[in-house]
Amino acid sequence: MHETFWDRLRDNLARGIRVAADRTDELARVGKLKLDLMNLKRKLMYELGELGKLLLSHVDKTPKGADLGTVRDFVDQKHVKEHFDRIDSIRQDITEVEKRLMEATAPDKGSSTTQDHQ
Repeated sequence: MHETFWDRLRDNLARGIRVAADRTDELARVGKLKLDLMNLKRKLMYELGELGKLLLSHVDKTPKGADLGTVRDFVDQKHVKEHFDRIDSIRQDITEVEKRLMEATAPDKGSSTTQDHQ
């Protein structure tokens, strides 16, 4: 059967809508990953700030001219170790999200959308 102008137009519009929907989904995933990355970096900065406050408190409590104690004594405190553990965990999460973001934005990622459009 011979396709009419309207059949071709309908098919092309349907194909274009599918491509646009796929691209929108892809952009939404990338946007969410970027937002996740921003939130993780904010958490990291907060934890680093809290750790800095603890260090400053440790230094301020030490009388002038007295030995500040070893770094190991400071680091071995339970609440300080908890901050280091959280910082390590956040850094691992950041690495994972950055990896997923790189995969989502890789140039070959969009090849199927390009093929659908042709």
